Amino acid sequence: IAIAGTKQEDLYPFNIYAHLECHFNLATRSNDIQLRRQLYMMRFHRKKSIKTFANDIQITVNKINFIASKHKVAPIEDREMLAILLMDLPSKFSTEVTLIERDHAMKFDKAVEILRSCEQRILLSSDSSSSSSSSGQSSGSINVT
Repeated sequence: IAIAGTKQEDLYPFNIYAHLECHFNLATRSNDIQLRRQLYMMRFHRKKSIKTFANDIQITVNKINFIASKHKVAPIEDREMLAILLMDLPSKFSTEVTLIERDHAMKFDKAVEILRSCEQRILLSSDSSSSSSSSGQSSGSINVT
């Protein structure tokens, strides 16, 4: 839109556009803080898999790092992502958590792989123990009769 005059009312469309751009633009400093708060409040829930939880962390970190690149704000590093990933894991993961914490060169993706393999072992052992207990109950009832 070309403006012929310099009257204040002629600038209203540009002021409105600038306001809307600030309001809807995701790459703002206030969104950086909101996303960081969201990231730091993330917790692992038993209903989620390790993969889903790690993906949620990665998506939020990607958003934060995009904003950081635009506004010269500190990006989120792998160690910070690891701390969030390990924060509320159940005690079943304690051995893997200790291994990950002690490896100072550990990358987020590698830690997720380790935790996913542990999760698979836990699921397999719980499936086999539940199937053996149900088969043990049925075989016990057969022996009794």
